[in-house]
Amino acid sequence: MKRFESYANRLTWSAAFMLTAFLAGCGGGDDGGGGILGGGGNAAPTVLSTAPADAATNVCVNQLPSATFSQAMNPASVNATSFTVADSTGTPVPGTVAMDSTNKVATFTPSALPAELVPGTYTATINGGANGATGSAGKSLAANKTWTFTTDDGTCRVQAPVTLGAASTFGAASGSGINNTGTLTKITGDAGATAPSASITGLHDMTPPPGVVFAEVPGANVGEVSGTIFTQDTPASDPNTKIAAVSTDLDAAFADLAGRSGGTDPSNGTGELGGLTLGPGIYLAQLPQVAGGAYRITTGDLTLDAQNDPNAVFVFQMDTDGPAVGDNVTPRNVILTGGAQAKNVYWATNGSVAINPVGGGTMVGTIIARNAVTIGSAASTAVTNVNGRVFAFTNPITMTNTLITVPAQ
Repeated sequence: MKRFESYANRLTWSAAFMLTAFLAGCGGGDDGGGGILGGGGNAAPTVLSTAPADAATNVCVNQLPSATFSQAMNPASVNATSFTVADSTGTPVPGTVAMDSTNKVATFTPSALPAELVPGTYTATINGGANGATGSAGKSLAANKTWTFTTDDGTCRVQAPVTLGAASTFGAASGSGINNTGTLTKITGDAGATAPSASITGLHDMTPPPGVVFAEVPGANVGEVSGTIFTQDTPASDPNTKIAAVSTDLDAAFADLAGRSGGTDPSNGTGELGGLTLGPGIYLAQLPQVAGGAYRITTGDLTLDAQNDPNAVFVFQMDTDGPAVGDNVTPRNVILTGGAQAKNVYWATNGSVAINPVGGGTMVGTIIARNAVTIGSAASTAVTNVNGRVFAFTNPITMTNTLITVPAQ
């Protein structure tokens, strides 16, 4: 880790930038899927999974207990009275309960600081019945849901998410511009560069409509940004203050990612992550232990398994380049499972990033790169998906027929 950290800490973004998805339920009837409005239909809600899992041991003391429901819940009914945690003597742990943006995941946070549990055995309970948790359509959880788990000796820590600040609303930003080709490109969120507006080509923003057009050629390079495109000279109402804040906050985010210690290498020194399934944690491609000091996903897809913890965080650190996703023949994907969320996946690299140069495939997470980022292929009309964000320090971001979706927070 020391090599990555010492090099990364010398990297700063200068004043010139050195630097939601639509949630749809298809269910209906009695399936509990919630129908198109997520109301739960006629079915009573159930608890699909918990984190930690029932009977889990060696649980990190700062892992927050959570439960995932089968349908959107009434958030007023899922609170510190209906969702409780007690120690081995039956003494309740003071805490608060919050629902995520979908109202399907409830998380318990201990009130004491630091917000974590002491080593021991705990029982978590979500009350059902008339006075318990209810779905948004008014159906109650049929019975209490109870699970137990045992925390470790306090040496284990779950990774915290990275604070992105002003950059959190951006799908793409670069120190020297964004260049799009292809007419299928869409960025849900903001975009920008701390450079003149001429540094951005092939995009137009949508706020306020019709927004500002940046060197688009009809039929060749027309790309849509759902939010605002910020540069040194546009929009006129924002004289570079927003993009300057993005630069500062990404500086801090990169330093945070680079400074996290304890990274391991799951590739056995090859740098290849294709075909692997990884749990939450820090993964480090460091010279000379990992060939090239880079990670790639080329021999198969990479699966990230949150192990039923919706708060699980994945951090990838790379000494030189990467990730390189796919090759010139086959696009590859990063697949989320076990409740993993794109907002909790991070890639920090001292070099360049190439995502599916043949076009197609899906990349996941927030990428912060020292050098250039290229996405998709100018020779293909296949759309390359990025469920996350893409940031570059000093070099341009080049994309072709790319769909970037900023994750919900």
